[in-house]
Amino acid sequence: MLASFRFFDKENWSVYATLNVIIPIVIFKLCNLEIDSQSMIFMSILAMMQGKLVPKILMTGFLNFLVFEPNLKWVIRSIIYVVSTIIFHNIPLDHVAHKFIMRNTVVKYILFAVILVWMIFILKPQFIWGKNLIKNIKIK
Repeated sequence: MLASFRFFDKENWSVYATLNVIIPIVIFKLCNLEIDSQSMIFMSILAMMQGKLVPKILMTGFLNFLVFEPNLKWVIRSIIYVVSTIIFHNIPLDHVAHKFIMRNTVVKYILFAVILVWMIFILKPQFIWGKNLIKNIKIK
């Protein structure tokens, strides 16, 4: 089985993957779940996955176990990620919205601005460089 990820690939793929991220965001909002840095990274990784459906689902499952939490929210998030992966797989690369964005320069640059804002939220400078990070490092 092979499932792979395409990061910072051609513009065409980047727009497609970015549009895919909308799916889990909408489902998270409908389920009233918090969208934090971890979920944003998770959604991004899943949206950039390529390959056959079963390997994608298995990879999503293993990634879910990587962030395991013994609670109902983890189960719901995990189901959303698997369902999102199945939906991504069934959306063709050159669908209507994708073609519209690729043909309209202004819309494409707006999408790139959204990607930049997305990355800033993921990085959250106060989390990465803040005092809390240094306090939480424990050397045994």
